[in-house]
Amino acid sequence: MKQKEKTASKNTKRTGRLIVILLVLLLLGTVFFFAWQYFSREGGVYKDRDAQLGILPNMSEEEVQQRLNTVVSEGMMNVSINPHPVFEDGKSPGNLRIENIKQNHYSYIVSITRDDTGEEIYKSGLLEPGYYIEEASLSSALKQGDYPATARFLAYQDPKEKPIGAAVIKMTITVSK
Repeated sequence: MKQKEKTASKNTKRTGRLIVILLVLLLLGTVFFFAWQYFSREGGVYKDRDAQLGILPNMSEEEVQQRLNTVVSEGMMNVSINPHPVFEDGKSPGNLRIENIKQNHYSYIVSITRDDTGEEIYKSGLLEPGYYIEEASLSSALKQGDYPATARFLAYQDPKEKPIGAAVIKMTITVSK
C-alpha cells in the first residue's frame, strides 16, 4: 500500500510541476506577445481607431472640391532629367541635369539602368526639394555608343521609411569616345 501511495504522490508532484511550468511558459508567451505588439507599432503603420469613413460633415461642395484640388497638387511629383546626356568618355562626368524643384513636396533618389542589360549605371543620394545635380559620373565605364536607359525617381517623404511613389523617364545616354 505504501508503494502505491509513494507512486501516486510522485505522480501528483510531477503533474503539479508540469502545470506550474506550463503556466510560467504561458505567462512568458503572453508578455512577449504584448511587448511585441506594443513595440512593433512604433515604426509600423496601423489604422486609426477614431477614423470614420466619408467626408467631414457640414462641408459645402466648393470646400470639398478645393480640398480635393489641394490633395492632388500636394501629391504631384515633378521630375526633371536630361533625356539625352552626353559623356565624353566612359569615365568622365556627363550632363545629367537632375533637378528636384523647390515646389516638390518630396525628396527623391534617382537611379539609371541600362535597358539592354538592366545594369544600374548611376544612383544619386537623396535629392531634397530645391537641389539639383548638374553633372555626374556613371558607376560603370561604358564604351563609345548610344545606350537606351531608364531613369527611376523614388520619392520619399521620410528617408527612413519606404518610398511613397515613383516615376520613370526613358532616356538615351551617349558616350562620345
